[in-house]
Amino acid sequence: MSLSVNARMLEGYLLKCGVDGHSAFTVAKLFGDRYLELQSQARMQGFGKMSKAVGAMSACEAILSHYSNPNRVSSEGGGVDDYISAIVRIRSATVSILAVSAYAYNIGINTEELQSTLKDADNLIGSLEKEANNQIITDKANYYREALKKEAPEVVATAKALGLKKGFLSKLLG
Repeated sequence: MSLSVNARMLEGYLLKCGVDGHSAFTVAKLFGDRYLELQSQARMQGFGKMSKAVGAMSACEAILSHYSNPNRVSSEGGGVDDYISAIVRIRSATVSILAVSAYAYNIGINTEELQSTLKDADNLIGSLEKEANNQIITDKANYYREALKKEAPEVVATAKALGLKKGFLSKLLG
């Protein structure tokens, strides 16, 4: 699947923050078309050079809020593949939020905000698991839940290190 120019910009920013290629592509594919609009809104709200980060985080939060509605997946088809796709999307959005937060704001994994993000993702995956009431979904949910817990500190450390290594122009322009 081909991405629009806006989606490619979001994907590029997420990759720059240290997000893995699959997660960056997943987020960009779902919400990348609105990235410039979200970035522009952030700029108008006074975020200035942080507008790229705010726009990327807004896109990720939109993905998470989409699945916070109970029975969202069952109303959109509700097959096993639909639930697994939703779980993968939640993981991708969460990893992206963690990386952008660490890269742009230089915060660590033990901060309240990032721990809350992980807890929210765990709750969303748990609600999908409960809604599906299917052993395959339960196994996948447990797999992604554990993978997210293990990779979160590594993602944050990598993104934070990348953020500290930003060059002069990156620091100046965001």
